[in-house]
Formats: sequence, structure tokens, C-alpha cells
Amino acid sequence: MSLPRLSLVAACVLTLFLHGCGKSSSDSANVRALNLISGVTNVNINAGGNTVMSGGTFEALSGYTGVGSGNVEFKVTVPGNTGTLIDTTYGLSGSTDFTYVTTGTAGAASGVLIADEFGSVGSQVAFRVLNMSAINPSVDVYLTQPGADLTAATPIVAAAVIATVTAFANTSGGNLELRMTPAGTKDVIYDAMVSLPPGTGQTVVAYGRGSSKLVNAEILPSGASGGIVNNLLAQFKVVNGTAVATPLNVLVDGTAVVTNLAFGGVAPYQTLAAGVRQITVESSATPGATLLSIAPNFVPATDTSLALNGGAGSLSALVLTDSNPLVATGRAELRVVNLSPDFPAVDVYANFGKLVTGLGANAASDYSLVDAVTAGTAYQIDFNTAGTTNVVLSVPGLFLAGGHVYTMYLIGSGPTLAGVLTLDR
Repeated sequence: MSLPRLSLVAACVLTLFLHGCGKSSSDSANVRALNLISGVTNVNINAGGNTVMSGGTFEALSGYTGVGSGNVEFKVTVPGNTGTLIDTTYGLSGSTDFTYVTTGTAGAASGVLIADEFGSVGSQVAFRVLNMSAINPSVDVYLTQPGADLTAATPIVAAAVIATVTAFANTSGGNLELRMTPAGTKDVIYDAMVSLPPGTGQTVVAYGRGSSKLVNAEILPSGASGGIVNNLLAQFKVVNGTAVATPLNVLVDGTAVVTNLAFGGVAPYQTLAAGVRQITVESSATPGATLLSIAPNFVPATDTSLALNGGAGSLSALVLTDSNPLVATGRAELRVVNLSPDFPAVDVYANFGKLVTGLGANAASDYSLVDAVTAGTAYQIDFNTAGTTNVVLSVPGLFLAGGHVYTMYLIGSGPTLAGVLTLDR
């Protein structure tokens, strides 16, 4: 269940002003870089012997740098990493502006070079899309008046496929609502308010922040500086690992979004307005009587899990930042969370191979890659008292499918001790 859209429409508008961006001489090609390689810092991008970006972090955007013309070699490196992440040569024409967008991870990085030039548009806006989201390899993009219903709307750009920039489409500028959906659907995965000045060229770069569904965007005016335009949406899910005897209700800013969540139950991901939200937990038997109230910050275009634990008088929530990227063929990702009050630390085994050592109470492990075929590989997960061979819980008959992300929760106490496997992506 999504929250009311009032908080979306009331969000700040980012205006993309045209101003200089350190451009070089007219007889050389000018290149700026947008770094979307995740999991590494200090990314360096060199083009034709010229430094375009130095020490770039994820989502960093450089200014324009003159790099010459003709065949220009682009190299992407990270200090301390052996070898070059990307090494590609492009043919560049002089007096032209280009944007180089990197993506992927240190072990599987790639780049796309696009020319920024656009034709005369008069009082309109030249608008195009570069989709760099591996989770959503084809997206529809809508520009509408704020609050307009998408049901009968036609996308300004349809089926923008991954790593391929679309042609410019001329459209009216102004203060608009920008939304994206998986191609052919009306399921909104990006929503933001933007201001597109007349007479400009605008490129929307869609990319992922680790969500199983949502995307974020950087908007790049041709020949001028740009920036991140954060999604107004985030996702969250809830797991009930508490000792409360009755099912639970979960409210967001006073509105019930999860009802009658039993012990061991998992409420799947749903969208909510990004930012700090008031989360309230009640017993379904006594609605209105608050058992827990927290105010976590839901980062735009990301996924969060709220793992509820403890008794009625001592309820708490472990707020987990989820990572739900694409996973390589033949592998799955598995994270383990210890919510049981019975064990200060546990060792975790997957098919008798140690997966996690000394996982403390109310704590989550890192994600681990495990072997898994597409149809699902059978697993038995064992929890041992840390540092011993004493198995406190064995959960057989689990199937992990390749290409997916899972979390295994240890919940309960004594006779209610249980393991709950959730499919996160």
C-alpha cells in the first residue's frame, strides 16, 4: 500500500540552470564523466592522457575537460586495484561535448559515451533518456503536469533500453513531474518534480542504488552542469520476530500499512515517501496502544527491512539497509540476521560449510555469494552456538534460486526458536 501522494507533490523542485562547466578550447572535444560504478571509491577517469575525473565516488559528476579529437583512449582505474577497470577507444570530433557514463562493479565495469549536442528547439526542451539500471533493462518515461494521472498518459520516451541513449524528443518545458515505469506498465519506480528551462537539452540518466525495483536519476543539461534528482520513493518490508502473543499492525505516519502480521510473518516490500517517516507498531488486539515508535530515514530509491524483535514491553527494531542487485548466473546472495535473545552470538553453516562466524544478537551479516541453479538449489542452514559444534537450530529443505537475494532470520526463544527465509529479490 503506497502512502498519499501529498508528500510527493510538496517535494522540492530542482531547477537545472544553464551555466558554464569548465569547457575547453573550441578545437578539442570536451568530455565530462558520471561515475555509477558501485562498491568502490577513488575512481579515476582518463581520456587521451587528460584527467576527466579524479577520486570519483558513486554518483560523482565531473565538469567538462578538453581531451583532443580523433581516436581517444578512455581508461578507468582505482588506486590499489590491479589493472584497468575499463579501457576503450572512441572516435571523437572536435568542438563537440560528450558525457561518459560508467556503471557496474569493479569486477564488471563498463562505460557509455554519448554526444550532448541537440538541434534547435526554440521555446521547447530537447529531452532524452540513458537507462543504466540493470534491474530495469527497459523503462518508459513520462513528463506530465504535477499530479496528473498516468492511467491514460503516453510516455515521452518509451522502452528506453539499458546502455543505449534514446533520440532527443522535443517537448514543452516548465515545472513538471517526471516518472518512470518498467516498459509497458504503469508501476511507478521513479517519481520526482523537475524544472526544465525552455531552449535546453536535457538527458535523464536512470540508475540503481541497490533497490530490487526503484531507480534514481541524474539530469544532465547539454553543455552545463547537472546533478542528482532524488526519487521521492523508497521501499520497506517488515519481519515479525517478536515475542508479542498477538499479530502486529505497522503504521507509517499514522496510516496502517501492515496489519495482522503474525510471528514469523514477513510483509513484502511496499513503497513509501522517502525521508524520515514515523513508524509505529501496535498489537492488532489493542490498536491505538503503541508498542514501539521509531523514525528511520528511508533513503531515496533504496530498500529497507525493519526486523522487529523483543517482548511487548521491550520491543525494538533492527533497521537494515538492503542490497538487491543483479546476481551472477549460478549464484545467489544470502544474508543472515540474528534476532533471538537466546544467543549472544551464533555461527551459521550452509550445507555444512561455515557461512558466518560469531554473528551477534540483533545484528546482520554481510551478504555472501552461494552456489544456486536457476531452478533452485537445496540448502540446510544450521545455527551453532558461536565457537562450538552445538547445533541450536537446523533448517533443512530450503531452496535458493540462482540470480536472487535472500535473508535468513533467526527468531524466537526456546520452544519458539525458528528460522525464516525471505526472498528479497
